[in-house]
Amino acid sequence: MAMWRISGFLLLGFSATLFAHDVPMEEVIVHGRQIDLIGQSLTSSEGIVGQSEIKIRPLLRSGDILEFVPGMVVTQHSGTGKANQYFLRGFNLDHGTDFATYIDGMPVNMRTHGHGQGYTDLNFIIPETIKKMTYKKGAYYADVGDFSGAGSAAFETSTIVDKGTAEITGGKNNFLRAVAIDSVAMNDANILLAFEVNYNDGPWTDIKEQLEKYNGLLKYSYPVDDGTLSWTFMAYSNQWNSADQVPARAVEQGIIDKLGSIDDTVGGESSRYSASLHWQNSNWHALAYLIRYDMNLWSNFSYFLDDEIKGDQFEQVDERLIYGGDLSYVFETDWSGILFENKIGADFRIDKIDEVALYRTQARQRMGAIRSDRVDEESLGLYWQSQTFWTPQFRTLLGARFDYLTTSRGAPLRGDAVLEDECTVHARVRVRGGHCQVPCGIFDDPGMVAQLREASATIRKAMTQINELASGLSDPVKLNQSMRWVMTKEEHCSKIITMIGEYCLCQRIKAAEMSPEDYVDSLKIHHLVMQNAMKCKQNVDTDFCCHLDHSLDDLSKMYTKS
Repeated sequence: MAMWRISGFLLLGFSATLFAHDVPMEEVIVHGRQIDLIGQSLTSSEGIVGQSEIKIRPLLRSGDILEFVPGMVVTQHSGTGKANQYFLRGFNLDHGTDFATYIDGMPVNMRTHGHGQGYTDLNFIIPETIKKMTYKKGAYYADVGDFSGAGSAAFETSTIVDKGTAEITGGKNNFLRAVAIDSVAMNDANILLAFEVNYNDGPWTDIKEQLEKYNGLLKYSYPVDDGTLSWTFMAYSNQWNSADQVPARAVEQGIIDKLGSIDDTVGGESSRYSASLHWQNSNWHALAYLIRYDMNLWSNFSYFLDDEIKGDQFEQVDERLIYGGDLSYVFETDWSGILFENKIGADFRIDKIDEVALYRTQARQRMGAIRSDRVDEESLGLYWQSQTFWTPQFRTLLGARFDYLTTSRGAPLRGDAVLEDECTVHARVRVRGGHCQVPCGIFDDPGMVAQLREASATIRKAMTQINELASGLSDPVKLNQSMRWVMTKEEHCSKIITMIGEYCLCQRIKAAEMSPEDYVDSLKIHHLVMQNAMKCKQNVDTDFCCHLDHSLDDLSKMYTKS
């Protein structure tokens, strides 16, 4: 698959310096919320979210951190300890299939998992320790391999914090979360230590969720040669009960209430322990890691449909050891004044799955194996990509990747499996254009109008949801939902203001090509749209949405003329 994109970007900057004699100047440090990649990112579908942005976003679950990826929706079912379900712009990612996730270079997705392919359990992440998250949407990047059909996200943990913090949060249903993080500087080295404890019984009437989650992080970093070497150790242990799904007819018939359950013995337990060694400088990146992962998950979707006496409960098992690493090198070349930024690399991963299994159970007691196997998977990836800066406004990205995967299923623990060897070879050639903030001469006026209309519709929907949730803000879940809708409204109001400023006023409205009267009228129309978007930011009354829509009607006439 090959794709070309031609684009450019325009950067405008203004600065001023004030001088005064014998007047002390106070130093002011401003921490940005989201890192701006204008002029740096290869596509509008990639970006970096910084620590300051993460700190101000309320997170109900650790997996919610992926909702920083534009268009990503994170949901949850079957208990707090289970991996989330993910949706991304038309992709039902299930529990992580087609979306590659990494932390400090280590893969999170699980191959041939006992519950779902690509299983991405983010419960081991302590959000306070995340320094930044880099996301890429689309299968355009040669340096990302398995599970990257819809995109990828890479988390990087901090090496040092400005000051140590400790926080305890409590609530009803025996909710308790305690987190502590601190760092110590020793000569040129930094030691970061973080710990999290989470308890919760949930709102259920006939079970106690009895969530017990423990997370730990230890990171030791120090300079080696002209780079930084980091040792990172992570530990995660979790167990929980789950109310699971219940049939509506059972609630309607009064068998259980809406917070009840039919099988009160489902739930799970999971653990993850990892160690990694990471060294990098401006050109080289090297990583080696080791991960131990275990999961036991009990579910019951059909209750007594198959077995009227013992029930239909089943257990999914996954026990594995993962080790691997990667090595990459970045360098620049110049040919006749044209700059080439090159990256070559290799990565490998080995999964030694001691058991991936499905058991029939009753009250978490095994009654027989449906399937139980040992599996070994080994992969090697080689890639190269080169970004070429042809002009300040035009650049391309050409990349190629070669993946080699072998899978073997050994003597079965249970069932009728036989020894198998499989091998797949995957090669990709990708061409990608540059990113542009303002389309320099390449305009899509109808597309711009459509985006403004879509943003306005989203603002109206957000206001409606905020008003509907207002009566239940004493409920922490509804409060969290309301805050997320507020942030959605703010985001789309800002989008409208930015598009009007950068697309319309900077490039499309030109005094030299218009009469003085038309020029003034056009400025008034554009300013009114920006003003109404600002008022929508400040209010939750949908009347302001009507004002915004009316001003967009006037604006659209300027860009949809025949």
